[in-house]
Amino acid sequence: MTAGAATTTQVTARVRGVTSRFALPQSLRMTTARLIQLGSLAAVVAGLLFVAIQFVHPADELASVTTSTWQIVHFVSLFMVVMFVFGITTIYASQAEKAGWLGFTALVVLVTGLFMTGIGDVIEAFVEPVIAANYPGYVEGMMATITGSGSTAVGAVSAAAAISSAGFLIGTIAYGIAMLRAGVISRAASALFGFGLLLSGPVVAITGAYRLAALPIGIGLAWMGYSAWSNHRAGRSKAVASANA
Repeated sequence: MTAGAATTTQVTARVRGVTSRFALPQSLRMTTARLIQLGSLAAVVAGLLFVAIQFVHPADELASVTTSTWQIVHFVSLFMVVMFVFGITTIYASQAEKAGWLGFTALVVLVTGLFMTGIGDVIEAFVEPVIAANYPGYVEGMMATITGSGSTAVGAVSAAAAISSAGFLIGTIAYGIAMLRAGVISRAASALFGFGLLLSGPVVAITGAYRLAALPIGIGLAWMGYSAWSNHRAGRSKAVASANA
């Protein structure tokens, strides 16, 4: 070995020694992988809860607001929103490069809509039951914004509800298209999530049951989460198999 080669080897060894001091421990190196896995499962939970809530949600009428069922449903709904945001964020992050700017923009719009939905859940769970007796007009106006019958009695809440609805509609469509273009997770799940709201429109218009519109989105979300989780698990299995080969 020449003197130059020996010097190079020594320098390389020193550099590796220095960088190894700053290397993350193995448990922290797995954080990203674990977040993706947990986020995918969160999407599954959120999707299933989104569907289930539609079947147990009390009637949107003043008498329901002071019941324990009303509060429990909106507590669960608030939890669902948190899981929803966590799920779609990690699914996007796992394929950000392929999803591109459309995916990022869709995520921001959808999260904005969900954030406004979460604010509505907080009002419905913590505020409405307390003020229902003294301010029935406000509570009825709030529920009118949800059912789509319209009201001017709730002021800024109507605007917030409009932002929530617009963000959710545009966000789900754009997010579904972005996932379709990326082609990483199930295309069928992405299409159901993205276009389910539009496809359910005629059924909702005929039956008047507006909560049916949530079913394809919830199923699509849970399906996307399962697909992302399955892909991640399969990728890790292949990596382990290659390492052991």
